[in-house]
Amino acid sequence: MTDLDGTALSADGQVRVTVGPGGVLRGLDIRDEALGQGGRRLAATVLELTRLASVQVAQRARHRFRDELAGLPEDALAALGFTDDTELVETAEATTPATWRDF
Repeated sequence: MTDLDGTALSADGQVRVTVGPGGVLRGLDIRDEALGQGGRRLAATVLELTRLASVQVAQRARHRFRDELAGLPEDALAALGFTDDTELVETAEATTPATWRDF
């Protein structure tokens, strides 16, 4: 795992998704117990965790490349995967190292 990867874990701890920049899937761990939830629910869980992990990566990249991204319009930032969804950003910020936030 690199420092720009993001990982999300389901509430029950049965599914873990790790993605890299751009949402590239780097790891998927599904415990046997999770298979009992059925295909549709498991697929929804994987998709939601992928979305959360992707936001983590985007926020980490945003902090890491803050100076290079300064001045880009919001639509360009959105095209790069940065979100204005406050709840998602707050969740992702909780996983961003403090040293990246305190320049």
